[in-house]
Amino acid sequence: MRGVGVVGACALLAACGGLTAGAADAGSLVDASGADASTSTLRDASVEAPECPPTQASCSGLCVNLESNPDNCGTCGARCGAGLVCAIGTCTVSCSSGTTNCSRACVNTLTDSDNCGACSDRCVPGTVCDGGTCTPVCTPPEVNCSGGVCADLSSDPSNCGSCGHVCSQLADCEKSQCVPYDPCGTLTNCVTDAGSFCTNTSTDSSNCGQCGHACSPEQVCLSGMCQGICAQGQVDCGGKCIDPMTSPMFCGATPGCGVDGGWAGQPCPAGFICTGGICPVCDAPGTVLCDGTCVDPATNLQHCGATIGCGMDAGSPGVACPQGEVCLAGACAIVCQPGFVVCGGVCVAADAGCP
Repeated sequence: MRGVGVVGACALLAACGGLTAGAADAGSLVDASGADASTSTLRDASVEAPECPPTQASCSGLCVNLESNPDNCGTCGARCGAGLVCAIGTCTVSCSSGTTNCSRACVNTLTDSDNCGACSDRCVPGTVCDGGTCTPVCTPPEVNCSGGVCADLSSDPSNCGSCGHVCSQLADCEKSQCVPYDPCGTLTNCVTDAGSFCTNTSTDSSNCGQCGHACSPEQVCLSGMCQGICAQGQVDCGGKCIDPMTSPMFCGATPGCGVDGGWAGQPCPAGFICTGGICPVCDAPGTVLCDGTCVDPATNLQHCGATIGCGMDAGSPGVACPQGEVCLAGACAIVCQPGFVVCGGVCVAADAGCP
């Protein structure tokens, strides 16, 4: 046997029945142990490469699938002979059920990204073969919906809660639920016969506090309430600017004064004055605060008949009685000495009578 080549050795073995018919094909030579002679020296050529996908191995610098690659079937360099295919890492004559022969590689066209749906239909990077169709690789929480769309089912109005569930044009998707859509955000959406618009009801004098509530021309909208154009610290009450810290009729009032929100305060009862927004007691019961002093309007000559407020922001300041008159029960009157009567606005002797 010295000097006999591989082909010669195979010929001798064939003569002795060592090979079956057709086994001498140059692409499928086997040695006496049954190993493929053309690849027996390459069985240990597989080199793991971290850059290859987990399902592939690096063979001569290329990432290949050892389960189906006919040039590296089962291990790097194990080449299948002519007429054979690579199925599940083994050279065989045909592909098993559920797989397709694509250039002698037995692949599942439903999942193989190099032969997706049909042989040689390769998926582009960033997609995978799913059901024979190249679909995007979605990053959680996104999922793959029909048409190769990655969607977040918790916030996508076209796929809200489930793929294909579309919210109406007046709704948005929040927490996987279609909820009414507010186009105005932090503003208020006012709807009229002419259409809708967004506005700030805190400052809009035509829509103060709520849609359609307009302030009068002499008022402005502040914090959603119509208020007169008053000095700082004053409040519009009944169209008049008052100081709620001292007003006896609107003591303690807040913006809006009970008409456009807020509180109208309280009128201080007779004998009470407003100090710091509250009504303390005057020195004498029944008195009224006039010019900073508690007066009795039933007898006071300067404020005879005055009422609560004393004309400052409410009530009446009363009248000043003329010289020679007195204030009796809130009215100015002439008082004559005993034996005299009032006649024509003067005192005359009672026995003389009025002419």
